[in-house]
Amino acid sequence: MKTLLATAVLAIAGVVTVHAADLAPVTGHWTKLGEHSSALVYYIDEPDGFHVVVTTQQGAREKAAVARFETVLAAGQSAAVSIPRAAGETPARVVLSNAGGHLHIAEPPDSVLPSDRQTIAGEVKMASAQAKQMNELYASMKERVSKPDLDLATIRDIMENLHLAAIEPEAVTYAEVEADGVPALWCIPQGCDPDRVLLHSHAGGSVVTSMHTDRKAIGHIAKVVGARALVVDYRRSPEHKFPAQIDDMERAYRWLLARGIRPENIASIGHSVGGNLAVSLALTLREKGIPLPAAILSVSPWYDMEAKNETLDSNADTDALITRAALETFRELWIGGTGVAWNDPRVNMLYADLTDLPPIMVYYGAHEVLAGEAVEFAKRAKDAGVEVSLHSLPEGQHNFIWGAGRVPEADQAIEEVGRWLRSKLGLAASAAARSQVAAGNAD
Repeated sequence: MKTLLATAVLAIAGVVTVHAADLAPVTGHWTKLGEHSSALVYYIDEPDGFHVVVTTQQGAREKAAVARFETVLAAGQSAAVSIPRAAGETPARVVLSNAGGHLHIAEPPDSVLPSDRQTIAGEVKMASAQAKQMNELYASMKERVSKPDLDLATIRDIMENLHLAAIEPEAVTYAEVEADGVPALWCIPQGCDPDRVLLHSHAGGSVVTSMHTDRKAIGHIAKVVGARALVVDYRRSPEHKFPAQIDDMERAYRWLLARGIRPENIASIGHSVGGNLAVSLALTLREKGIPLPAAILSVSPWYDMEAKNETLDSNADTDALITRAALETFRELWIGGTGVAWNDPRVNMLYADLTDLPPIMVYYGAHEVLAGEAVEFAKRAKDAGVEVSLHSLPEGQHNFIWGAGRVPEADQAIEEVGRWLRSKLGLAASAAARSQVAAGNAD
């Protein structure tokens, strides 16, 4: 990609200042980083760096863009981009940087979250009707459980209905088992590789939901991956406080090893508090010298017990399900009275030593209150030398995978998750090998 119609280009120590002339609106398949001062920023991550497009707009429509600048930012480079708007209007200006493999709006940093992704093809995609229906389901759940006179048993019964967001996956069967005394549920896609396993920690703040709530969503993921999934029904708080949950996940992992499943054929996955547990399990295993799983998938993760990230407030109006108050309640029910501090690395992954962990995929919804800590964790993991893949679902809600089979955006994210997990579990290679054997037999 080349710089188009740029004038007055000044390069000093990797910083480029550009004034761009009028160009056509953005076309093609891009990702939206964000906007500031009427400038819209899109990018594609390529081996040679971030291919960046900055446009201006009139009103709030990208299709009315009056200028566009394109460039490539290699690692460590920054660009200060100033481009004209409509006649008589102040030029739009943004400062971008490619730091640590992430593209940032470096100055000013407010109003945009790094990697808040919006795929476009000529114009911004709007949320599907199915996604809006899922938001309505979430909002109704939040309203129902907010009544002050409800006991915990009733709240749990209401929250179990979140499984209704998903459609039953075809060609997937289920079997309840005891994993060394821990209740669990196998999700078994037809034709899957029985030697590959997704070990799943369910959502619910350690307090609500169960393996049954996640059954359909994880069935969809298992089907895309082509592996079995073991959904663990770990003990819940407040009846069983920390560390009961991670203890149960460790027992299930050891149970898999005892049944002949090799660690390199296991992925530790989870969402919400389960996304925390998926990472915590690997940390626990590392400290005990137990072989680690091949990969970690952490969706809509709840990592930060200190609740410091700004998106807890800035996304409060867009998150249809989770509130700061709910998270504080879950935190108290989980670790309150245990002597475990909010910054204890066993429960707060932003304080954990992440060195030597397997590859991690973090996938969050752009509209959820936990978006900021997902980004912060990914940065810390990358700084620790971990292979990290960070993704955001545009307009995505907390635990968006519950929309599996019904919400197109959720299904697209699950396809992306599936490809990544297949690559980490060696399933793509094994499928190719089976095809070669079949071809040889045919000859």
